[in-house]
Parts: sequence; C-alpha cells; structure tokens
Amino acid sequence: MNGSYIHILHLIAFGLVSAKLIPGIVLNRKLVAEKDFGRKMQIGGVMRIFGAFAVYNVILLLITGIGNIYNRYSGTNIAWYSESWLVIKIILFAILALNGLFVAPRLMMGRMMIIKSMADKTAAADAEQKLSGYNRKVSLFFLVQAVLLLAVLYLSVFGPGKHPGLF
Repeated sequence: MNGSYIHILHLIAFGLVSAKLIPGIVLNRKLVAEKDFGRKMQIGGVMRIFGAFAVYNVILLLITGIGNIYNRYSGTNIAWYSESWLVIKIILFAILALNGLFVAPRLMMGRMMIIKSMADKTAAADAEQKLSGYNRKVSLFFLVQAVLLLAVLYLSVFGPGKHPGLF
C-alpha cells in the first residue's frame, strides 16, 4: 500500500475521533441541562453509542500511524524516536486513547447509575451532590480530551515532519 493511502486513512481516522468528541461535548452539555431523568437516560444512551466506537478509532489510528511512521522513515538513517515532535505526539495520543478507553467508561457508567437511581426514586440522600460531582468530572474529561486532540493536531500540522506521499 502506498504511503499516501495510509495517510488518507489516518486523516479519516482523525476525523472519526473528532466526530466522536464533538457530539460527546454537545450531548454532555444537553444532559447536564436536562431536568427530566427519562430524557437524561435517553441522552446517556446516545452518548454510549458514540463511546462504543472509541476502540475502533484508536485501532485505526494506531495502524495508520505506524504505517505513516514506517513510510516516513523507511530507507533513511534517522530513527523515528529521535524526532522529539513525533515522540511528544505519540505520548499525547497515548494519553488521549487511554483516557478515552479507560477513564471515560467509568465516569459515564457512574453518572448513569446515579441518574437511573434518581429516575427510579431509589437514590441516596446525597445523590444530587454526587451527580453534580460526576457532571463536573465528565465536563473536565471532555475539556482534557479536546486539549489533547488539539495538541496532536497542532503537532501534525505545524510540526517539522511532513508526509512524503503523493497527495
């Protein structure tokens, strides 16, 4: 496969990550603002659907990223790990991926369990405070993810490494 096609697939995968993050932010704000617990459960279900694609996005980005690194440094005497911008980009992506794959599901599940208990009227006395805390944590999660994604984008666009493909 030509490096250019791998690069195009990598751009598509990046678009998929962005397409998952932006609706997540919008739906989170909608869920926090909603007063009806039934509607909150529906919004949480939609958010779960977007979250289900996270694993596939990470796998596609990893495969195409490795392909891009191979195409860029194949036949050169430069080692990829000697490029500090690329190492930083990989570290930021690893934090982004681990945060999205391991932290987000716990936060979302904890919040939805509280909302479900409040909808069933079986919630503890401090459920409103716990829900408020979860809402702050989820909002912070989305902020961190957006900052990490923008940092990766910045290193990709303005970093010294350019793709050697045809496109």
